[in-house]
Amino acid sequence: MKHVKLFGKFALIVVPFVALVVFLITVMGVMTSRSREAYVTALYDEAYTASGALINADRDLYQSLVAVTEAHISGGVLTADEKQALVDDFNKNYQQARDRAEEAANTIMSKTEVYEELTINKLSSDNGNEPEETPFQDWTYKDIYTEYVEKLDEWHGMYDPATELGDYYAQLKAFDGVRDYLDAMEIFMDEYAIREIADADRGIKLNKIVAYSAGCLVTVICILITVYIALYMIKNLREIKNNLVRLANKDLSFDIKMNNARDEIGDMSRAAGTLLGNFRDMISAINESSNFINESTDNMNNVSSDVNNATSQIVVAVGEIAEKVSNQALDTGRASEQTKTLEEVVVKSNETAARLSEIGSAINGATRKGMEVVDKLGNDTKKSSEAFDSIFKVIEEMTVSANKISEASSLISSISEQTNLLSLNASIEAARAGEAGRGFSVVAEEIRKLAEQSSDAVTTIDDMLLELNGNVSRASAQRDIVMQAVKVQEESVELTEGQYREIVDNSAKITAQVSVLDDISNKMDTACKEVVEIVKNLSDSANDCAANAEETSASSEHIMTNMGQIIELGGDVHHYADELKNLLDEFTM
Repeated sequence: MKHVKLFGKFALIVVPFVALVVFLITVMGVMTSRSREAYVTALYDEAYTASGALINADRDLYQSLVAVTEAHISGGVLTADEKQALVDDFNKNYQQARDRAEEAANTIMSKTEVYEELTINKLSSDNGNEPEETPFQDWTYKDIYTEYVEKLDEWHGMYDPATELGDYYAQLKAFDGVRDYLDAMEIFMDEYAIREIADADRGIKLNKIVAYSAGCLVTVICILITVYIALYMIKNLREIKNNLVRLANKDLSFDIKMNNARDEIGDMSRAAGTLLGNFRDMISAINESSNFINESTDNMNNVSSDVNNATSQIVVAVGEIAEKVSNQALDTGRASEQTKTLEEVVVKSNETAARLSEIGSAINGATRKGMEVVDKLGNDTKKSSEAFDSIFKVIEEMTVSANKISEASSLISSISEQTNLLSLNASIEAARAGEAGRGFSVVAEEIRKLAEQSSDAVTTIDDMLLELNGNVSRASAQRDIVMQAVKVQEESVELTEGQYREIVDNSAKITAQVSVLDDISNKMDTACKEVVEIVKNLSDSANDCAANAEETSASSEHIMTNMGQIIELGGDVHHYADELKNLLDEFTM
């Protein structure tokens, strides 16, 4: 049954209906025939009743005549009782003849047309019979009956057997005339019964013809309507099927001709048009999303490359800082040694003034060397400060780049969610399309997987960015400490330089101011202690700076590793976007 064409299915619907119509027509014919039989039976019963009443009236009339004749002939030999019995029979039979005629008249009296308008001649003509030659052939039943009653009463009054008054022979002669009325009424009832049966047959035949004609007409109309509906549905369903086949073959380059009918066919046609429009919009949206993902991935890769390059520069800069800090620590050690030498010189200057000139020369030499060291230390400190400024600028740039990456990651996540939503909508529409949407359902599933992979990649990027931001925050937190240490180092260098310049000035005055040697020695001793403390602090700061530089270098290398993973993930996203675009290229727009 499921492999039968639509036209055949409609035919299977119509055939039982036609059979039902034929069956109903047959049943109607049988019922009509039975109704005729019942009607004819009722009519015969009515005619039999009337005819029987008329025959009985004729018999009663005859019995009345017999009674009056016997009373008249045997009047002299009858006893009073016998004569009275004959008189009673005469009157009784007269009355019965009158009543039975009235009974027959009552059977058709309610039918005004029959009782007052039809004649024997008319009935015989309607029945196709030659009318009998009677004086009553143009009389109505009413006329015959009325005249019969008058004639019967007149006949009854012609002679009274009880009193023997009247003309018996006139009564006897009038008897046949009265009976003629009864015969006329019998003829009328017979012709009436024949005509009624013929009318009933014609009516039943006409009803059968009308019923058969109506049944045939209804059957033909139903067949024509069914054929029209079948052709209409087959045409429109075939067009809808062809459109769905083209959709299943990924062809979106055609336009669906809408059916404006307000039935299921029209709804299916409009739904197919809406489905085509949604497919086009969805494919366009996915195509744009794919292009946008490619562009975003390229931008992310570019930003990641910039961050990677910046991180490489940070690593190089941190390495330089570490090297310079190491040199600074060595210089600070040498300064510490020079300070000890100066302290020994001050001690020795207190022991002997005679060697003042020689010690002064030594102090001048040491001072010059110290100044060189201090100048170098000052230059190194300025370079270290500039290097740290570069480092922190790179860290700030890295923060900006990380924010850009975060924005791009959020954008990719949003696109992934939209793509997943589009995939869900596509799956729903494919499920509605049934078998025709199965191919597109596979595409929608692949899109959903790509969206999930993009979402996972975005999650990985966010985790890496979170770690990167943490490292940047820690590096930024070390900035103030490093800058403070550099500032202290610069102040220490400036202080050391001032002390050395003071030493130079004092050394120049040693020769002229031997008298104040003790005071100067004390001052030098105090200054040497301060220089020792400052140099010690400077050495500690240099060591801390070196440790921070190593931590910064390690963080930068970790950032470079994470950025490499981001670049690889960006390549994977770009690859999936290309695969998505290749799938979309299979659709003909």
